[in-house]
Amino acid sequence: AAAAAVTSDTTNGATDTTAQPGATASASASASASASSAAASSSSPAKTPGTNTTSTYVSSYNSGKSYGGNSYSSSSYSSSYSSNNYRSSYSASSRTAEPGVVGLMNLGNTCFMNSAIQCLSNCGPLRDYFLSGRYKADENPTNPIGHGCDISSEFAALITKLWRGREATLAPRDLKTVVGKHRSQFSGYAQHDAQELVAFLLDGLHEDLNRIRKKPFVEKKEAEGDNIALFAQEAWNDHLKRNDSVIVDLFHGQYKSTVECPDCGKVSVTLDPFGQLTVPLPNNNLAAGEVEVQLLNEEQPIKVGVLVPAPAPVGDVKEAAAKALGVPASNFVAVDVRNRSIQRHLDDTERWDVKRTYYSSMLLCEVPPQAAGDEPMTLVSIDHFGTSAYISTGRPLVVPVPKDVTYAQLYDAVEARMAPVLKEVVALPTSGNDSHDELDDQLEQQFQQNNAAGSAAVADKPVASRPAEDRLFQLKELSRTGSPSSPLPDDDAPLTSVLANLAGGLCHLAAVWKCRTAHVDTMKEMQTTEHASVKSCKQSLTAGVTLDKCIRLSLERETLTEDNQWRCPECKEDRQAFKQLAIWKLPRVLVVHLKRFKYSRWSRDKIESVVDFPLEGLDMSPYLTGPTPDKPPIYDLFAVSNHFGGLGGGHYTAHAKNPDSQKWYDFDDSRVSSARASDSKSRSSYLLFYQLRGDDTEDISAAEIKTEAPASAAASAASAASAASSHDTEPMQDVEPSR
Repeated sequence: AAAAAVTSDTTNGATDTTAQPGATASASASASASASSAAASSSSPAKTPGTNTTSTYVSSYNSGKSYGGNSYSSSSYSSSYSSNNYRSSYSASSRTAEPGVVGLMNLGNTCFMNSAIQCLSNCGPLRDYFLSGRYKADENPTNPIGHGCDISSEFAALITKLWRGREATLAPRDLKTVVGKHRSQFSGYAQHDAQELVAFLLDGLHEDLNRIRKKPFVEKKEAEGDNIALFAQEAWNDHLKRNDSVIVDLFHGQYKSTVECPDCGKVSVTLDPFGQLTVPLPNNNLAAGEVEVQLLNEEQPIKVGVLVPAPAPVGDVKEAAAKALGVPASNFVAVDVRNRSIQRHLDDTERWDVKRTYYSSMLLCEVPPQAAGDEPMTLVSIDHFGTSAYISTGRPLVVPVPKDVTYAQLYDAVEARMAPVLKEVVALPTSGNDSHDELDDQLEQQFQQNNAAGSAAVADKPVASRPAEDRLFQLKELSRTGSPSSPLPDDDAPLTSVLANLAGGLCHLAAVWKCRTAHVDTMKEMQTTEHASVKSCKQSLTAGVTLDKCIRLSLERETLTEDNQWRCPECKEDRQAFKQLAIWKLPRVLVVHLKRFKYSRWSRDKIESVVDFPLEGLDMSPYLTGPTPDKPPIYDLFAVSNHFGGLGGGHYTAHAKNPDSQKWYDFDDSRVSSARASDSKSRSSYLLFYQLRGDDTEDISAAEIKTEAPASAAASAASAASAASSHDTEPMQDVEPSR
C-alpha cells in the first residue's frame, strides 16, 4: 500500500492528514491518521482557521476566561505571555523538535505538578541517572518509610518518555496517581504548591532509591567545644549512614544552626541537612511605618520602624516591632491613641494602616510575661488631665496590675511609670534671711534626689507610697465622652469590682493632676528615642530586590515566633529563642525557594516583587561558612518554576534550559515554546534551579537520548495513532481541563 503522508498545520492547531497526489492511502493508514487527528483535537483548544495561537491565549487571559480550572485577569498575565510571543511553539499535534521538548497535559489543576516535573526533567545529572538505568540497582522496595519504588519507577518511566518517546504531549496520569496514593495531600484535583511537590518528589525518590538497606540508629548531637569543622564532618557522616541516594548526592547541603535561649543564655549548635535553600523576600508590597513602643526598662518610648502591608493585621505589626527590638511579640499590648488619649485596645486580627498617623497612632506597651499558673494581670490604661480643663495631655500609659490591687498600689504603679519625667516642687523657705544661693543649693539637691528616685523606679525598684494628702494626682473613672468622672474609692479595699466593670480589653482610667506643669517635665515626657529600624525600613523600600539580599536576609539572626518556640534543655521550658542559620556545605544542584507566600495567624499574602538573580555565575562563596570546597561554588541557572496569580487561584509554568542543546524553553502544560534566558526573571519566579559549574557527571551521548526517525511516513502515522490511543484519547472523565 502506498504510504499516507501526514502534514501538520501548526497555524490552525490541528493535524491535516492528506494523501499526496498519485498515492493511494490504505485503510490502516487512514485509520491511523484519523486516530492521530482525534487525539490532537482532544488535547488542543478549538480554533478557527487563520487564528493566531498567541492572540487566542492572551485574549483568553484578558477576558478572564477559565484556564486549567481557574480564572485569571489580564493584569496578571498579558505582559508575561506577550513578552515571549510563543516563538516556535509546539502544540499537542506537532512532532517534537528535540528530546525533552515535550508538553504535559493538564489533568485538572495539575499545572503545579507539570511545572515541577519539567524543572526536574531538565536537571542533566538527574535525567542521565534515570535514562542510563542506574536507578534500578539502587531501588529499595523494602524501605519501611519508602513507597515500594512506586514513585521512582513512575518517575523513571515519565523521564524516559520525555526524552526517548515520540509524543509531543504526554499525560502524567500514572505519576499523579502514585503521588496521590502515597501523599493524600496531592490526591484529587485541587491546586497545590509546586515547592511542596518538589520537596515530596525529591524525598520520595530518595527513600525509594536509598542505598542503605538497614538504617542504623544515630543519635542527633549538639556541637561541643570550638572544633565545629570536626563536628560538622561527623554530623554529615552520620547523615550518610542513614541516607545515601542520588538525591543526597545532588541536592543535599548542610546548615549550621545556632539557637540561643533568651532567658538562661543556653546556646545550642547543630549541623542539619537541607534539600532546598528557602529565602525570604524583602516585601516591596509593604509600607514603611513607625510605631511607638514603651519598654519596661527604658525611660523614654522608642520609635520603631516596621515594614508591613498597608493595611496589615495588628499581630503582624507587633511581630515586626518585636523582631527589631528582640522582644517576644506576646509581651506587647497594642492600643489606639488619638489626641493623647487611649481610645481602645487593638486586637491582633484587626487591620491597621501604619501610614495613618495624621489623626491616630498605634502604641505598643510592654507588659511582664505571665508564667504558667500565674493569676492574669489587669491592664489599666491611664490618660492624663489637668485641673483647669478636662482635655487630655501628656503621654498615655498602660500599667499592668494584679486583679486585687488597691487604690494605693495602683497609684504607686502609675507614679513608678511616670518617675523618669517627674520633678518635685520644693517649698520656698519661710524665713527671709535665706539667701538666693542657699535656695539654689536646696533646689539642686532636691533635683538630684528626684533623678535618683526616677532611675531607681525604672530599675524596677518600688516607689515609696505617698501619704494621701501629698499625692500628685487623683485616679478617676472615665465617662463615655472621655472625660474624668467619679473618683476611685481611696481605701484599702481591692478595686476588683471597679476594674471588672471597666473591663473591655483594657480598664480605662484618668489621672487628674493637681498641678501637672509643676510636677512633670513635659519636654522630657514627649521625647522619644529613634531606633535604627526607622532608617533601615525606609532604605529597604528604595533599594532593589536581589537574590543576594534575599540570601543574606535568610542568614540573619531572628526571634522565633510564638507558634514555633524552642524547648530549652536548661530551662525545660518552651522559649521564643534567637536563631541563626549559616550555610556550611553546598549541594551540586541548588534549589532556591523564593518565599513569596507569607502566612501568619492573621493574614495571607503573596509578594509580587521582581527578584534580580544571576542567570550564570552565581557565586555562593560569600555565604559559605564551612570549609572551602574543592571546586569554586559557582552555579548556573537551568530551570525556574513560575507562579502567576494570587493565593485564591493561580497558574504554574516552567522555564528550563535543555541540558543537551542549551536552548531555553517555556513549558505551559501541553504547550512548549522557545524562549530567552532573560525571560526567567519576572515577578512570577518562584523556584530557582542552579547546577554547580563544571560538575562531573556521567553523560549520555546524544545518540542514546535522541529518538531515531521512523523508517517511513506510514510508520510515523501508525506510531502517532498508537501514542494517541494510549495517552491523548484516554477518557478524562470529570478532570478534563478547561482551555
